[in-house]
Amino acid sequence: MNNLAQTLIVDKLKDIPAPIFIISSKMSLHFGVTIDSETGLPTVEFPVREENFRDLAFEAIHFYVCNLFRLPNDLQFIVNREWAKQIPSRRKIKNLVFTRNWLYSKEINDLFDKVEVSNGIWIRADIPGDDLREDSNVFKSNTLFISNSRNLKPKNYKNFQGVHAVFLYALVEEKDMVAFIKHWMESNNTKLQSMIIRSNSVFRHPEYVKSQFIPIEWGPATRPSHYEVKSAIVTFLPPQYTLLDCTKGFDIRRKDGRLATVLIEEDIFSFVVWNGNEVQPILPDKRNFNRSHFT
Repeated sequence: MNNLAQTLIVDKLKDIPAPIFIISSKMSLHFGVTIDSETGLPTVEFPVREENFRDLAFEAIHFYVCNLFRLPNDLQFIVNREWAKQIPSRRKIKNLVFTRNWLYSKEINDLFDKVEVSNGIWIRADIPGDDLREDSNVFKSNTLFISNSRNLKPKNYKNFQGVHAVFLYALVEEKDMVAFIKHWMESNNTKLQSMIIRSNSVFRHPEYVKSQFIPIEWGPATRPSHYEVKSAIVTFLPPQYTLLDCTKGFDIRRKDGRLATVLIEEDIFSFVVWNGNEVQPILPDKRNFNRSHFT
């Protein structure tokens, strides 16, 4: 922390329903601190807009709160469109969640040119515009969840370089899924583990996808019957997207020996890559498939 940030003095944490940190450096700035009822993690509400002071004050508060609660000082943001524009450049962020209304594709390009998200991105906003770059860093996060993908192009799915991805309400057809699978078959991608794409309409010819490959019928000696997504992304997903019955799909094998399962059910395309160390989930599964979830 630089000298100016070190001069910030935390006066006190007031004992009121919404605690406030008061920071003194010729001015008073208010930071609301709340505790998440489910996770128990502290959340800092940061309303400061003075650009010259905001970044340093944020770092001081973030550093203080993480040390106060003895937590890792990873940066995790929940922002709307306006606040996304104000995220400082050259920041390494662990998780980033966009909320509210819309976020233009050009704004996504610009934002991820200046910040690096190492773990997870969740975009709950609509994405107007069709100029989301193929090489946008949004496709390089370990986990990516886009709630409304109708303006994405089929090539955007092929360019995902992370581990787990979920795209909802996508405008895709069977031929796009074939192109995606062929792209994976011809690549040396060893990072992808699962991708789920929910189409805006029902896949009417799933047998066409299977006909384009040499399918391997499933056998219990080859792999588990179900695939369980084990990632932070499951916190945001409906449970039916986190446990996949792969007995209903078909397997394919890449030249390097990697085994993948293709599963198409109504309007959902699932693609799973097996690493060989997965275990059979305990069935019947006890998770609540009717629990409330974010969409």
